[in-house]
Amino acid sequence: MTLPIDSAISNAPVLRTISRVAAIWHLSDADLAGLIDMPPADLRVAMTAAQDGETVALSCVALERLGHLLGIYRALRDLFPIEAQRLAWIREPNAATPFDGTSPLALLSRDAEGLLIVRGFLNGWLAGDLPGATGVGCDLVVNVTIHEK
Repeated sequence: MTLPIDSAISNAPVLRTISRVAAIWHLSDADLAGLIDMPPADLRVAMTAAQDGETVALSCVALERLGHLLGIYRALRDLFPIEAQRLAWIREPNAATPFDGTSPLALLSRDAEGLLIVRGFLNGWLAGDLPGATGVGCDLVVNVTIHEK
């Protein structure tokens, strides 16, 4: 289902923002298209229209997934002061439940449930409740090494 054209007016800024997030996370167009459940060709058309300031209509599914991705990005910004830490957390394997040795990006790339799991995990962390951490603290959740050049 595509939203009525009136509700599409605000979608261009969302697409421009998610484009910047995708660049920060080093996602290809195909990766991003998969995350928001949109054919890559349609995503390219929508991104071009958004960059040109045109009205972009998106499906409810795409809007929901975009909202979760932006929520994940925001949570990472709140948790980690350094961009390299945020990138490492999303891309590196994580031993905490629910990741079980895979990267959060791999989990959220799996399906809509993966998006919800990663966002819920981060929201819980922000609230001081680390699901699956069994009281061992943040060291279990994040083991990020930043290499300065």
